[in-house]
Amino acid sequence: MSASQSSCDFVTGGGYIYFTGANATFAAAGGCKNGSGLGVPPAPYWGHLEYQDHAGLVVHGTSITAYVIDAILFPDPKARLICGTATTSSGNVNFVVRTKDAGEPVNDEFDIQLTGAVVYSTFPSGPHKLGGGTGGGGNILLHKPNQSNSGMFGGVCPALGPGSQQAADVSVSKTAALDTVGVGGEATYNITVMAGGTGSSTNVTLIDILPTRPVDSPWTLRYD
Repeated sequence: MSASQSSCDFVTGGGYIYFTGANATFAAAGGCKNGSGLGVPPAPYWGHLEYQDHAGLVVHGTSITAYVIDAILFPDPKARLICGTATTSSGNVNFVVRTKDAGEPVNDEFDIQLTGAVVYSTFPSGPHKLGGGTGGGGNILLHKPNQSNSGMFGGVCPALGPGSQQAADVSVSKTAALDTVGVGGEATYNITVMAGGTGSSTNVTLIDILPTRPVDSPWTLRYD
């Protein structure tokens, strides 16, 4: 996972989405507080999670292990990924929550994935909006950086699968040769990783995951 020490923030939200034909309610928060991600060992990230799918799943967060801008699932500079551990009635899990503050509550987004004792994900049918005719509701607020929420984006996120290691102080950019790729065509793009700070970043692992579904027409993928 990539990390940046500049302008780390925090997000809060609550509401409900419809998944598996049932109402799923949530209250979630995450972010940097008092130097999160800095120091040896790194200072912890802040946040919490409560999620209940009324089809029978209850999730209670127990720790926050990462907080990053979403450049993996549905890439968007206004979206944040909150990762951590949680308990359920079926055992312990790792989780990743995606939140997006789109400015208007009806356009805000929430999704969740669990791994471990329970395997569960709303991502394949996401992103789930909190209104706008989708049956959801609620509000996500992305709060601006301030002196109390100092630190750096990063952390570890086991719920995203292998390769999610301790974050390094690096920046990542991706550019595509073409915006649209036809049937049978070949997509070509470049990924540039640059070290930040004053020292070298070593043993950095970067995994690039294609979107879980095409964007726009069935044969178009946009790389941001």
